[in-house]
Amino acid sequence: MATPLFIFYRSPLCRFYALPIFHRNFHTGDLPFKIPAPIKRSSTDILQAMADTVKTDETAPHFAYIDDTATIPTTTLQRKNYLLAKEFGRRTALRLVEEWPTLFMLDRDQPRLAVFRPQKPLNPELVEPTEQNLLHMITTKQVVDAIKLYQRMGENAENIEIITKMELFKLLCYYNEENIPLDEIEWAATRIYFAEEEIRNNEWKGLKADIPCLAEQLFNKLPKTEETYSYLICGLCKFPTIYSLTQAKILYKEMISAGFTPFEDVFNLIIKNEVTLDENAKFDLKFWLQEMSKFNVRPSVTTFNYIFQSLAKNTNLEENSEKDLTNMASSDTHFIDTKKDPLKDEALNLWKSAKMFINEMKALNIEPSLIIYAKILELSPGDISYRIALLNEILTNLEEKLFNGKEIKNTNFDDHTFFLNSMSIASIAQSENLLDRTLEIYNDRNNRVKIVNARDEIRFFENYLLAKLRCLSLNNFFLVYKKFVPNIIPLTTTIFGTINNQINKRKPGEFCWPLLKRLTENFVNSRCAYLDKLGFSMIEQLREVRPNQHLSIEEAKEYFKLCERLINVIEEIDARREYMEQKRRKEEGILAEEEELNIAAVKEENIKNELVEENVLSNEFYVEDKRLF
Repeated sequence: MATPLFIFYRSPLCRFYALPIFHRNFHTGDLPFKIPAPIKRSSTDILQAMADTVKTDETAPHFAYIDDTATIPTTTLQRKNYLLAKEFGRRTALRLVEEWPTLFMLDRDQPRLAVFRPQKPLNPELVEPTEQNLLHMITTKQVVDAIKLYQRMGENAENIEIITKMELFKLLCYYNEENIPLDEIEWAATRIYFAEEEIRNNEWKGLKADIPCLAEQLFNKLPKTEETYSYLICGLCKFPTIYSLTQAKILYKEMISAGFTPFEDVFNLIIKNEVTLDENAKFDLKFWLQEMSKFNVRPSVTTFNYIFQSLAKNTNLEENSEKDLTNMASSDTHFIDTKKDPLKDEALNLWKSAKMFINEMKALNIEPSLIIYAKILELSPGDISYRIALLNEILTNLEEKLFNGKEIKNTNFDDHTFFLNSMSIASIAQSENLLDRTLEIYNDRNNRVKIVNARDEIRFFENYLLAKLRCLSLNNFFLVYKKFVPNIIPLTTTIFGTINNQINKRKPGEFCWPLLKRLTENFVNSRCAYLDKLGFSMIEQLREVRPNQHLSIEEAKEYFKLCERLINVIEEIDARREYMEQKRRKEEGILAEEEELNIAAVKEENIKNELVEENVLSNEFYVEDKRLF
């Protein structure tokens, strides 16, 4: 029989009141520690903390080249082939997914990323000519296909909504009725190595035919607004010809008379092409800034980019100076200062204009971009001391900007020229301070401007490396050399030749075996070994080493192995050349007698090479106790 107490304990009421009693904390004193409040962190804070602790390995190659140690490319050609091979492999995989999407239907990954499920581009000759398909082609920037589909629509094209027509009109104005250029595609290696070689039509399409191009036809059909006027003027100025710039001036005057306000890009491209409203008037930058002020269009850093690029154009400077000198010589007056130099006067006027526009930027609270700094250095007086002081001030401004956590943004395609100009000035001045500061700013994480072109990147680091060679001793330069070569910059003929000359000049006072050893190893692995003149120079450097005077026992062992390796590589290259030459001669049908004479000459050359090899590894490198080796 259940007692009343048992019933009370089994009841929910007892369990309800009992929980606070059983779980009560009887500690009433202060805790010996303080629990901090939780810190709000993002999902990448741990990775950022690790990156800040570990720092960047400046001696490592670019992440695009990192792979198995044996496959990391060390020459310019190897880097190009490596990047293109990786990229073409990815592009092939994406093409397979586009062609056979059913093979990947069972993939249920979440979230579903569209980039891994590419869709095959629409074929304008097979798809239905509908507005939806046309809009899809416009969105994916299939410019030529969008034109074909629009033409297929025929009379139905008139029923397309104005918004779709406007999007097509913008696309045609921006790309001149051609597909997007290679420098705008998503594939980095193709952009780097093929964008400059691409042949594109830089003339407005309206000039090629008797009838207006499709962009001009759409402009006539669309409502006349400041947007339609601005986009067409931008397209006409982006692909400049006499016809297109004349049309741009006509349209500009039309929209002004209609009471429309031009977009900022209109003024930017007009300044870039140095357009004047009056044919007889001289192009004036101040006039267009006054026009922008009149229409309350605030100039941006892009506007001043084009202004300083316009100032830096000195293509007609010599022609103008010759005309001035001719006029002075033909003048009747004898009050002529024959010592006056028109070139210097023009350069001083340009520098004064540049300083005026710098003050204008300060008044508008616009920070200069790197392309503006580059043009300022170009426009400044040619005195190297003046440019050094100017560069020092520019670097101070950039360092202060980075110290405050601000980014150096990419505002122009040619922003990277600042680093090339800065490194050139620092190299000429042989200033370690300017060299290191320029490189530090370039490598900063908040710097978004990088040198993309492979040749320019090599030139940038090449200038730094060779300038350091002139400033440092060979032992200290070796630390810099192994940091850059060959992971960051390949061993070029310029680098090898300059280092070789410096080693010869500093003999016998300075000798650095680690540098010579590293230089020889890089020489063997680079394309410099294919040049006979450089190979002879490398052998001569090793011939002049005295193991018993300059090297320790272990270093002497390394020396003899290095000599043998160098000679083997040179012999292998010569044998390859001989084989290719014989193959070419056979293909050209050279007589057997001539081949025998050539073979005899080659044998004589081999005998000479054997004598050279014996000389290298002979008593000229006498070591007191050869048993140690």
